[in-house]
Amino acid sequence: MSQPVTAVLFTHPMCVGCGEAIALLTRLGQQNPRVQVRFLSLAGKEGKAAGERLGVHAVPTVVFQDNPALRMEGVPEWEALTDMVERLAGEAIGTETSET
Repeated sequence: MSQPVTAVLFTHPMCVGCGEAIALLTRLGQQNPRVQVRFLSLAGKEGKAAGERLGVHAVPTVVFQDNPALRMEGVPEWEALTDMVERLAGEAIGTETSET
């Protein structure tokens, strides 16, 4: 049985790589409805508070399952994102397989 996966992407208006990270996380959420993606800016009150609580000091940073130990700093690679989700949810996403 697969579990829902939450992914919070922390951004900032001055972040150079955040646009690419936003596109990747948007794609991740679109390809698997069990992945709940949120975007928070460290420039905003809510994002700043959540970032402090989770120890986020760099952007872009993705935190999974509200667990600071499950984070990716910088623009993540697609394979790293899907591997993390597979591990957390117990299911493969974003890959096409053909069995004959």
